[in-house]
Amino acid sequence: MIHDWTLPALLKHGYSIEQVKQWRTEQDKAGKPSTMDDFLRAHGFCVNCRAAGRHISGIHWQDSSGVEHNIELIARGVPESIASLHQRELKYALQWDFTYATCEIWGGTGKLA
Repeated sequence: MIHDWTLPALLKHGYSIEQVKQWRTEQDKAGKPSTMDDFLRAHGFCVNCRAAGRHISGIHWQDSSGVEHNIELIARGVPESIASLHQRELKYALQWDFTYATCEIWGGTGKLA
């Protein structure tokens, strides 16, 4: 499965969805590991950030009163998932979005130098 943020990262690095699918199909037919993680590793990309150079670190939103809120997903006491956070907080938000942090692996490039 290609995550929403992986495809733009792979395009930035010069790989199309067709190239990824072809590689995975060839690997599978050869009886070799062919998951998306296998593709990333084989092409020198960071599995942690999915080649994007960043990862989701939190969520920010504005409530109906106009008050800004932020929750870092790696902080203590944070819900286990974005879905539980949505159920608890975001269903009342006018608009919400993710916040991102630079992946520390390979300096935020998403690819081995």
